[in-house]
Amino acid sequence: MNPLTVVFTLAGAVFMVIAIRIISLTSLGTWLFNQPWWIYFLLLGVIASGCMTIKERAYEKKKGEAPTFNFRWEPGLFRKKLIQVSSAYNNKKNKQNYN
Repeated sequence: MNPLTVVFTLAGAVFMVIAIRIISLTSLGTWLFNQPWWIYFLLLGVIASGCMTIKERAYEKKKGEAPTFNFRWEPGLFRKKLIQVSSAYNNKKNKQNYN
């Protein structure tokens, strides 16, 4: 096992212990421990989803498959697209009226 992995695992475990202790001593802990059982699954799902998203993003970045977003400001682009869509809609509507 990589020593860096061991260090990060231990740091994560210590963080979890501290976080659980703080939550149990605050009003947040009181709220959390008085919830129905399905709330725990909901929170676990949200946390797991976030972890998987971070993991997949790192994997894609490492493989070079990460999506790159190159947005370019082009004045009037939305207007041009709107005109195209509305003219296509109007043509379709006119064809239906003639039939």
